Amino acid sequence: MPLQRKTKTVIFISIILLIIAFVIVPLCSRIYIGLIAKDMFSKDKMPNVYILPVERKIIDVENQTQDNYKINYDNFIIKLPWKGIEQRNDSAKEDRTTLIIIDKSKGKGLSISMRRKNNEEKGTSFETYSKMFNMTPGQINFFSTDIKYHEKLLLLGKKSTCKFYDGSIYKFERDNIKGFQLGDPSKSKFVEAEIFDKNDNQYQLNFIEFSQKEIDYILASIRFNNE
Repeated sequence: MPLQRKTKTVIFISIILLIIAFVIVPLCSRIYIGLIAKDMFSKDKMPNVYILPVERKIIDVENQTQDNYKINYDNFIIKLPWKGIEQRNDSAKEDRTTLIIIDKSKGKGLSISMRRKNNEEKGTSFETYSKMFNMTPGQINFFSTDIKYHEKLLLLGKKSTCKFYDGSIYKFERDNIKGFQLGDPSKSKFVEAEIFDKNDNQYQLNFIEFSQKEIDYILASIRFNNE
């Protein structure tokens, strides 16, 4: 074979190898990763990521109960629809303070975690939570190379770690707070509420053995000292 033909053959083979290295191999990897991700977030394996928030209105029953217990804690003012608190523990850790209230006579428990954040901090805003809870696998092209793919996948991953208890998510909004309720108290004894104030500070309330009316009473009573 003439030298010139050998050179052309070598160049041709080099080009093919480059195409395989820079196009085919990444493409195969993308397909492989996409198949794994699609299977991982299938409805059989992760049914929670297919749940979408349902709008609900907080029923204002704050003034319907006189037998209440008012708590002024840090920046947080709240009322409980009953008295007779047997135990109250306060704890603080870094940027988070937690108030734990237990009423053994009623078998009820409530914890309130207050977390203030810098306005530039990402991942804890109401908007981010809204995007996360509204994200489903159907909105993601698992074989895409778009940068938005990674953002959506991250939101979906965070959603998969949330506890939905009985599989319910509710979205609510009032003048001073807005947020999400995870769980239906008529189906689960555990209910979690993620709420945000006007400054987008995040607060987490965990209820044990509360009725929806009692949860609404508490959410409607919330006031912030900086209002």
